[in-house]
Amino acid sequence: VRSSPNSWVFWYEGGLYQDVTNGFAVGQSVTFGGYLRHPSSDALRNGTKYGIIQLEFRTADDQLLSTASTAQINSSSTKNSWLSRSATATVPAGTATLRLVVRCNDYASGDGRFYADDLFIQ
Repeated sequence: VRSSPNSWVFWYEGGLYQDVTNGFAVGQSVTFGGYLRHPSSDALRNGTKYGIIQLEFRTADDQLLSTASTAQINSSSTKNSWLSRSATATVPAGTATLRLVVRCNDYASGDGRFYADDLFIQ
């Protein structure tokens, strides 16, 4: 599964996600990630904020089993450069859905803008 080639802009808790319900098996190793960019024209404000790509493993009734995360893009990361982020995780027992999520601010409130592009699960 791969996103469209257009980038997304998001603020606060991104809420950007894609669900995958087939093409994987329990115990399988999956790699996920994409590119994140924080523009220098939009300084990270109100303290340190983060952009991160996560893979959630969810049950058939949409309960969260576990989460895997890529490295964060943060206030010390290069600005105005697309930074590749990826990680590998093993699908746990009980997983019915893989949810690829882009978040900013690492669940904290505040503001900060990130761009996300070319997200994938493979």
